[in-house]
Amino acid sequence: MKWEFVELRELFDKLINQAKLWSPDEVLVNTKKLGDLVEFQLQKFDDGKYRSDRNECVGFFDSINKFIETNLPISLDHFEVLVKQYRERISPYPHYSGIKLQIPLELSEIKNYTTDNIPKNNKDDDTSGGATTLKLM
Repeated sequence: MKWEFVELRELFDKLINQAKLWSPDEVLVNTKKLGDLVEFQLQKFDDGKYRSDRNECVGFFDSINKFIETNLPISLDHFEVLVKQYRERISPYPHYSGIKLQIPLELSEIKNYTTDNIPKNNKDDDTSGGATTLKLM
C-alpha cells in the first residue's frame, strides 16, 4: 500500500478526477471512505490558522454523509460542483494553512483502506515524534 501527502486543495482535485473513473454507485461510498481517512487525520488541526480549512474539509464530508442518508443518486456533474464549491472555500483564505494529509496513492482502491493503514513514522512526517501522519508546510 503506497500513500502520498497532499494538500487539501489537491485532495479535492484528485477526488474529482477519480470520481470520473468510479461507477455512479461507488462515488458516494468511496468518498465517504476517503472522508473517514481524512477526518481522522484532521483531528489534530484544531486551532489557529488550521481551523477554517479543517472545518471546510470536514463540512464537505459531512455533506456527503447527509446526502448518502437520503438514498438519492448523485450525478457526476452535481458531485463535481459540490467538490469544487468546497475546494474554492479553502482556496481564498489569505493565510491558507497548507495542511497536508496522507491518502492512498491509488484512490481506486479506497474501499480497502482503514485508518489503521495510514502510515506512522513516515519520513515525510513533520510532526514531533512521528506519532501522527500530519504534515505542515
